Amino acid sequence: MAADSYVGDLPIGSPYDNSGATVWNGAHAYSHIVNPAGASILNQGQASGSIAENGGVIRNALGATWSGDVDVGANVPGAQIVNQGDWRGALRNAGGGLDNSGAATAVENAAGVFANEGVVGRLVNGGQATNNGEISGQVVNSGVFVNNGAGAVAGGLVDSGRTTNNGVIAGGVTESGAFVNNASGRVSGGFALAGGSAVNNGEIA
Repeated sequence: MAADSYVGDLPIGSPYDNSGATVWNGAHAYSHIVNPAGASILNQGQASGSIAENGGVIRNALGATWSGDVDVGANVPGAQIVNQGDWRGALRNAGGGLDNSGAATAVENAAGVFANEGVVGRLVNGGQATNNGEISGQVVNSGVFVNNGAGAVAGGLVDSGRTTNNGVIAGGVTESGAFVNNASGRVSGGFALAGGSAVNNGEIA
């Protein structure tokens, strides 16, 4: 089904194939959603359904909710997902752009770029990730992770990639990659250097 404007509600179980610049208001429930390159979806209501393919832009607006996962491999290079509302599912990235300034249950950034200015439950990163918000659970990093001055990680860090900390990491760090704790960086909960390297110019408790 293609649409370039609000087309009404469908019962859950129906797939949705987008082809235009679509705006959703109210409730929309689908089994899965396909948004190809050049297409866009703006959700301003209550959406549910997994994202099977995204080559364009998907935006969950401030005050909106989206219940459903982004499937593994769905958000490809050149695509973008922006969450400003409440995303109740796993936000996965396979090489595109992923930005969260709202609330997200979990982020799995296998590749591509993820930026957080909101609240994330947990983060698994194999690409490039920058945190300027709050990660309430654990961060597992095998890529490049930068926790900026405004960033806070509450559930600890397991790092086999490269991490630069300018903010706060609570819950301890287990390190086997390369960790740099800058002057403004604060780590609590202990630091275990299993391998790799660590440079500390801040505070590790």
